[in-house]
Amino acid sequence: RILDAGCGAGAGIAGARARNPAWNVTGIERDPRLAARAREHCDRVLEGDLTSILPSLEAAGERFDAIVFADVLEHLEDPVAALALGRRVAAPGGRLVVSVPNVGHLSLVRDLVLGRFDPVPAGHVDAGHLRWFDRALLEEVLSESGWSLDAIESEPGAPPPDAGDFLALAATWP
Repeated sequence: RILDAGCGAGAGIAGARARNPAWNVTGIERDPRLAARAREHCDRVLEGDLTSILPSLEAAGERFDAIVFADVLEHLEDPVAALALGRRVAAPGGRLVVSVPNVGHLSLVRDLVLGRFDPVPAGHVDAGHLRWFDRALLEEVLSESGWSLDAIESEPGAPPPDAGDFLALAATWP
């Protein structure tokens, strides 16, 4: 049993589920349009806010083998509380899978050094982000919420445009 907290349109879980068709996937999504699309990929989609749905799942005695927070924590007012709520619906031995954009990504650092911080609809500087994570903050948030950390792995992602020029400039700094 998988809980995809903040499942969006369900595309994130769809690939993994295609390889694991026996999974029973419950999604949580607050946007009704995205929730409707997520129903194509999830067995059940609950519409609403995580902070109200997670306690209701706990009260109903539901438990999940894996809880997924994929590109969600940066949008939440209190990610520690949300992760702690997720912990309470984890089955014994349950796993947590989290992904967050890296505030240290070269494209963001480059823009900040050049005096730019332009929120966009999606990506590292998504206008909906309330906070940005680096490895240390992610470790702290996971620990505070009661999860034990097995590993943090990074994905290289696409290189930022003009990385070479910026890195050459940065190499000249004291």
